This record gives sequence, structure tokens and C-alpha cells, in this order.
Amino acid sequence: MKSFKDRENRTWNLSVTVGSVKRVRELLDVDLMGILRNEKLLKDLASDDILMVDVVFALLKPQADTDKVTDVMFGEAMAGEAIGDAYAALLEELTNFSRNPNTRKVLGKIFKKVQEVEDTLLAAAEARINSGELDKIVQAEIEKVKGLTIKPTGGNSSGSSPDA
Repeated sequence: MKSFKDRENRTWNLSVTVGSVKRVRELLDVDLMGILRNEKLLKDLASDDILMVDVVFALLKPQADTDKVTDVMFGEAMAGEAIGDAYAALLEELTNFSRNPNTRKVLGKIFKKVQEVEDTLLAAAEARINSGELDKIVQAEIEKVKGLTIKPTGGNSSGSSPDA
């Protein structure tokens, strides 16, 4: 069981079990056990924070019900670091869920590779920002706007409508 805190400082105890996986299927029509067969699901969980938070909430629903926290309240308390912590907890729990040690090993490698790809993309974006390339693009767009002339379209320039 992995724990994380939301922005309201509530501690959530995430556990992936047969029961919680069935609950995710029923509530969201998401098959967490298909993560090895379904590359799109892995991509969606990694790139769609809203889907990932919905999945986490469905996994946590019994605790949320006990604490009288609705899905809306949970979503409002999920941003920034809380989302990152929930995502890390979800990946670790999914990795540990499988009965097969080889599956756990493969899932661990897949999730590590996903993190490496994300880190590489962020590093590339930062390098592009630091290179000045984006500054040149922005400056070129500013120059285009400065060069625009606004031509009157005719009619009354005061903006009032003519008398009827």
C-alpha cells in the first residue's frame, strides 16, 4: 500500500487489489489489468492527469466514502505535487499487483522507461527554451504584428449606429 497527500493535506492509502480493479472497470470502463496489452492505456495514464486522477479516485473510493470526500472534492485537491505523488503511487501499486514476478519486473521496467521518456522530453524542451530559438520565433511574430496596418472598412468611424 502506497500513501500520498492531496493539497488539503489528507493522506490517501492507495492499494491495487482485485476488488479495486473491478471497481475501476465498473466506474470508468478502464481495464487496469490490460496495461501490458494496451499501450494506449499506459500512454493515457501517463499523459492525461484527469484520467489518472479519476482512476486513483475509483481505487480510493471506499476511503473517500468513509471520509465523505466526493470525486469533485478529490479533484479540487489534486494539483501539482499531489498529482505526481498519486501517479507514482499508482505505478508502484500496479507493478506490485501482479502474481507473476516476471510481470512485476516487466511493468517496473516499462514504468521506468515512461519516466525516462518524460524526463528526456522535458530536458529537450528546456534546452530549446535556453537556446534562444523560441525568443527568435516570438520576436519574429512581434515584428509581423508591428508591420500590420489597420484599414478602415468604411461607415461611421465613431462607432455609433446611423439614425433610422
